[in-house]
Amino acid sequence: MGLCQIRCDAKLLVVVKIFVHKKWRNRGIARRLLRKAIFQSRLTWPNHLVVVNDVPISGMGFFQRFGFIDMANSQFLVLPVKETIKEILTEDFSEAELFKKYPETPIILMEWLNEMEKRRSIPFLFLIQHHTLISRYFEGSPLLSGLVSCAVEIEGGKMNLTTSKRLDYFNSLSDSILNTGHYAEIEDKWRLFYAYVSACLASLHYVNGNFKDALKECDYGLLKGNDLEDDSLARFATYLCREKLPILSILSDSAPTKEFPCPTPLSTSMKIPVLQLPSSETFYNDFYSKLKPLIIRNLVDQWPAFSKWSFDYLVELCGHRIVPVEIGSKYTDEDWRQTLMTFYEYVTTYIFRPKAGMKNKNPSEPGYLAQHRLLDQIPELCEDIIIPDYCAFGSDLNNDENSTFNVFIGPSGSISPLHTDPRHNFFCQIRGRKFVRLINPKYKEKLYLFEDMLRRNSSQINVEDPDLNEFPLFADVPCEDFVVEEGDCLFIPKGYFHHVRALTESISLSIWFGEAGGTPLDDGHTIG
Repeated sequence: MGLCQIRCDAKLLVVVKIFVHKKWRNRGIARRLLRKAIFQSRLTWPNHLVVVNDVPISGMGFFQRFGFIDMANSQFLVLPVKETIKEILTEDFSEAELFKKYPETPIILMEWLNEMEKRRSIPFLFLIQHHTLISRYFEGSPLLSGLVSCAVEIEGGKMNLTTSKRLDYFNSLSDSILNTGHYAEIEDKWRLFYAYVSACLASLHYVNGNFKDALKECDYGLLKGNDLEDDSLARFATYLCREKLPILSILSDSAPTKEFPCPTPLSTSMKIPVLQLPSSETFYNDFYSKLKPLIIRNLVDQWPAFSKWSFDYLVELCGHRIVPVEIGSKYTDEDWRQTLMTFYEYVTTYIFRPKAGMKNKNPSEPGYLAQHRLLDQIPELCEDIIIPDYCAFGSDLNNDENSTFNVFIGPSGSISPLHTDPRHNFFCQIRGRKFVRLINPKYKEKLYLFEDMLRRNSSQINVEDPDLNEFPLFADVPCEDFVVEEGDCLFIPKGYFHHVRALTESISLSIWFGEAGGTPLDDGHTIG
C-alpha cells in the first residue's frame, strides 16, 4: 500500500520518504502514514524535532497543512517539539516564536544542515539501508543475499572481479524480466530489484573512476526501475553531472530545423475559446464541469520554467542524461520504435543541426522525446513548475501526489496523432509553437480507432488532411483548432481526442490530473 520512512539523525527525526502505491493514491493514505510514523517515532524520541528538507514546491502544501513550519526559504520544514498535531493546526506558529519557545532549535538545525551538506559531498550511495525495503519481496532469496553481499563489498572497498560478474548477472536477469510482456504488468518488486542493482553498478563504476558509466546506471535504474527510498539514484545522478562531468552546450554554429507550415482549417473547424487566467468559479462552471477545452493565458508565463527552460539551459542541466527517444514519423506507424540516448545527442541530432559546410548528421527518420517523465528522473526541475490551482477540482485534497508530469521536446514537424488520454490534461507550452486539433469524444464512433491493444486509443485518420473516401464518417465531425503559443496553457478534458503538431522546435509540459477512467458524455455514454 505505502510506506513512510523517518530516520533519527542527531536530535532530529528526518522524514526521508513518503510513498503510496499508485493504485492506493488519492485516499488520504499519505497523511495517515506520516501521522502514524511521527507518533511512533516520538514514543522513542519525544524531544526530537521532526524535519523534512528539500521539499519541492508541489509538496509544500501537504506538509504545511500537516503543521510543518516553513524555514529558511523552503530549504526545510519543521514540526515543533512536543506540540500535538491538533495544537499545531490551531496555533499560528512563526519561525521567531519557534526559536523563542525552543531556544536550542537554531543550533540543532545548523549542525544538521552542515552534516547534510557534508554527506551530499560524498557521492556513494548508502546501499545497505535499502535492505529492509527490498527484503519485503525477496526475504530468504539467494538473489537478495547475493546482491547485499555485493553492496557490502563495494561500500567496504573490497570489491573484485567476482563482484562485477555477479552484478552483471543480476542486471541481466532483472532486465530480461522487465522486458517480458507489457511493462505495466511487471511486478513492482522487479523494478525495485533492478534499481538496487543499478545503484550497486553506479557505485562500482564511480569507485573505478568511470563517471559516465556511473551516471548511465543511475538513469537506467530510474527509467526502467524505481528510485530508492531516499531518492538516492536521482541525487547521485545530479551529483555526477554537477561535480564530475563537463558542462555541455549546443554548438554556436548549429541551427534549429525549419518551421513546419501550419495545417489548414477543415470545413468543420472552429476555434477553441481563450481566457486570461479565469477565476476558479468560471473555469469550473463553464469548462471543467462541462468537459470543454479552453486556452488559458497568464498562467504558464508565471512559472520559473518559462524564463529558465531554454534549450541551452536544459542541455547544460540534462545533457549527459539518458532519455527515451521515439524514432519514426508517429507512434501509430508499424516501424515506430524507441531508443535510448543522451539528451545532448538527441538535441544535436534531431533539433539543432550543424549549418551548411559543417559535418551534418541528417538522421534518416524523425526523433521525438515524447511523454517522458523527465521531472521524475531529474527532480530539481519540479521546482520550476507551479501546479495550477485548477487541478484541485480533480484531486483528493488530502493527497498532493495526484498530478503526473510528462515532457515533450522535439523539432518542428514532431507529431502526436489523434488520440485520447484517461485523465484531464493541462498542456503547457514553454518554448515554440504547436498546432492542436481537438475532437469531442462523443464522435468516437466516427474516428476509426485502431483495434489492437496498444493503439486502441488512437485514430487511423490523418486529421490534418483526412482521406474521406477511406474514412467517410469523418466528413461531418466538428474539430476545435488552435495554434498554441509560448506561455499558453490548453485544458484538454479527460477523454477528449487531440492531435498535436510542432510548428517550431518546442518544449511542452503536460500535467495530468484527476481520476483516470471513463468520461461522462453529453449523450449519457461513457468511454474508457
